[in-house]
Amino acid sequence: MARLPYRQLIGVLSYLAHTTRSDIANAVCILSQHCANPGLRHWTAAKRVLRYLKGTLDFGPVYRRTGQAIHFYCDASHASDASDRRSVSGVYAILAGAPVVWHSVKQKTVSLSSMESEYKSLSLTVREEMWIRNILTEVQFMTPEDPPVKIFCDSRPALDHAENYIENSRTRHLEIAHHFVRERVEADKIKLQYISTNENLADLLTKPLSGTKLRVALNKLFILGYQGRCEQERPVDKEYPQAEGEFDGSPIN
Repeated sequence: MARLPYRQLIGVLSYLAHTTRSDIANAVCILSQHCANPGLRHWTAAKRVLRYLKGTLDFGPVYRRTGQAIHFYCDASHASDASDRRSVSGVYAILAGAPVVWHSVKQKTVSLSSMESEYKSLSLTVREEMWIRNILTEVQFMTPEDPPVKIFCDSRPALDHAENYIENSRTRHLEIAHHFVRERVEADKIKLQYISTNENLADLLTKPLSGTKLRVALNKLFILGYQGRCEQERPVDKEYPQAEGEFDGSPIN
């Protein structure tokens, strides 16, 4: 394994995952944890990502005029890493009909419940919202008087904890740093909304998906190949921030 360019390959994949190919972000997040001492199975998994990219060479986000404000999706996979039982957070920021910012990151501490892992992911999302809001306000794309930014999450306990905090034995150990989510809600800067797991686009960033679910997620995120880009613009429901349409049929293994 010492002769194989595993570290260099992960560097290339990381560049793609952070620029245009958010669909491989979770795979790269997992593989990058083994750069110091990779095994044959890690090299095989990295080559599988290359095969997937070869079959979707022309895929990328398609931006278009939608009339929708920026909105976010967040998710977490609780204790998904069997080696240390840390969770993975996933965040999507959607603007102009496609992702503009995304993260698939391993949480720094072990979460004792799925609510805690989802709450940490929500905290990461709010920090991204503040950063993007400052940028969009500076370029006069947003104003301080704009309606609160919508954040979609599939965990009702995490949403309830952010909006109606009640300290008890299960939640008092949460770090104070995460409680600024509630402050943003009270300041009317963000609006938290529940969304089902099947509709949560950030699920793509937290765990491997089956071929069918992957196709559906890419279609809703408008990460399309050349054929999909050539199609006419599809109608978008301004009240519900998910685009409808058919997958363009490019091979995904």
